[in-house]
Amino acid sequence: MSDGFDQSACAEVADGVAGGFTGSGEIVFVAPVAESELPAAVRAECNPVAGKGRVEVAVLSALRLWPRGATAAALADALGVHRSAATQALEQCLETSLVALSEETPPMYRSHRRAVFWRLADAARTASLMPYLPLPVRTPRRGFEDCGVPGRFWHLFWSGVDPSCLRLPRDAALVGRRLMESFDSEARSWVLSRFTAEQLEDCLDAYSDPGSEVPTMIRRTLQSLR
Repeated sequence: MSDGFDQSACAEVADGVAGGFTGSGEIVFVAPVAESELPAAVRAECNPVAGKGRVEVAVLSALRLWPRGATAAALADALGVHRSAATQALEQCLETSLVALSEETPPMYRSHRRAVFWRLADAARTASLMPYLPLPVRTPRRGFEDCGVPGRFWHLFWSGVDPSCLRLPRDAALVGRRLMESFDSEARSWVLSRFTAEQLEDCLDAYSDPGSEVPTMIRRTLQSLR
């Protein structure tokens, strides 16, 4: 079963440590310090990620960006892997006590939905991981290559449209307009940070309420891209 990484964009992972690879998501990785440069106390025999697969190492590294936790869907989207691959990797890390999970209701969902949030385990366990994990770096990434709408936004398509049938970039104008109309700050940020200038202009042209704050937000983003 494929782990969801773009094989052409990924370097091999040696000894369970990801070095300089990237999936199709917005996070790339800077290789960790070479083992020969580590203090003797943190050499290979102490390596808590030895034997871990590349998706497991990738989710552990990415969680450094979310100290308060992230959903499997958010991690999968950021890393550019399938959600099932991210979930499986997290569950495997849970078995070795490298991560912890909690079920919470995010403020945006009010009382209607609970979500599972994953985070690195306790401070001592997290500290033991740091020398061996690649540094996660967010990279600007705009545009789409034939993908669906992230599942965490489906509840915003509450009438008339089945979000599972929408595809990007084909339906970018419809998706962008609906998410920007939603008043969901995460959804709006996703559109403004991921859509290309052309796609944002299509959203602006399709927006029918000139009195809304949305056109102003889109125009400001377009100005920053010029």
